Amino acid sequence: MSFTQTLNIIPALTGICYFYSMKKVFFYTLVVLIAINFIYKGVRYVAYHKITGTVTGFEEHYSISHNANKTTETKIVAPIIRYSINGVSYEDSLGKWGGLFPPDKGSKVTLLYNDDTELPELNKFFQYWFTLTDVLIMFGLGVAFTAAYFTIKDKQKNPEGTTP
Repeated sequence: MSFTQTLNIIPALTGICYFYSMKKVFFYTLVVLIAINFIYKGVRYVAYHKITGTVTGFEEHYSISHNANKTTETKIVAPIIRYSINGVSYEDSLGKWGGLFPPDKGSKVTLLYNDDTELPELNKFFQYWFTLTDVLIMFGLGVAFTAAYFTIKDKQKNPEGTTP
């Protein structure tokens, strides 16, 4: 391989290294955001009241989404949970309590509630600690932070008026 052929490969290698740098920044950003999520949820967990509820059955909930010309209906099976707050008994079923790995009928579950909130949170990993909303927010912030980081880095490397 001649020297000029080697020089022609360098821009391609620079692009590959740049891509791996972006992946690394994105990964570290996600690690920090996941840590922030668990710290935030942990502080809420400590501050919230813990009550025990019993799963008495299951109920179907439907989520409807409209995209372009298509309407999609998604069925969610959520547990019906009986619990008491300050001596008052409740039996509720919320769509957000459904999802991955629902509790078995008759099992005891821990609910978290705050005096300021209307309904308690189900203390399960995917229903409280790491929800789909958390994942989407982290992914969006990770992409935005990575893009901003490399935009600023490129501007510092090539200030206005200079050619790269």
